[in-house]
Amino acid sequence: MAARFDLSHDLDAAHLGALLKGIVRMHVIKDSSVTPALLQEAAFDGSGMPPALQAAVMAAFEAVLCAAAKEAWTPEKLAAFVSEEAECSAETAEALRAFWEANRTRCRTALVQRAAWGETPLRVAWRVEIEAGASQSLRKQASDASDAAGSDAAADAGGEAEGEATASVEITLAGRAAPGQRAGEGAQSRGALSFKASREALVMLRDRLAEAEAAAAAMC
Repeated sequence: MAARFDLSHDLDAAHLGALLKGIVRMHVIKDSSVTPALLQEAAFDGSGMPPALQAAVMAAFEAVLCAAAKEAWTPEKLAAFVSEEAECSAETAEALRAFWEANRTRCRTALVQRAAWGETPLRVAWRVEIEAGASQSLRKQASDASDAAGSDAAADAGGEAEGEATASVEITLAGRAAPGQRAGEGAQSRGALSFKASREALVMLRDRLAEAEAAAAAMC
């Protein structure tokens, strides 16, 4: 069966790298400063490849990289796809895998950021702590038990009076990035949301954020 994508070319490593970077900037990041003519010149200058073949090679790599970005492929998934569906050398396949390993997070973030229509979470951070009230109660019970029955009873009281651990969560918000910017670049921070959450609520928040990111990327 014939390969669906013909990624064969005569480009050296530098020109192939320029082609891959240019495709991502133009079609995934949506950098308006990168035009087809500029990309074609950067990638194929001096190659002697006919213009029609240049356009075909660009289209094939564009299709693969855009699919990888939209479907959130891992580098391994990309390598498997190229092996099964594309015609290319082992060197080209490895160059694609290495490029995607270095750039997939940026591409994924750009797709999610572009799908947002308002303020979006820029950073989520949390720390686990024990409430001060619970700690004070723990110390008081341990002290009372020590006065009444000695250190062994104090240890027992301390074990029974454990404070419930909670998480202090902070979500930094930022406005939507302009086309061509990395997520967060040039976007003014609009403040932060801070709240406390139990372990169960924190796990639920993490899962919901992951679901929202996947849904937003699917809309791109």
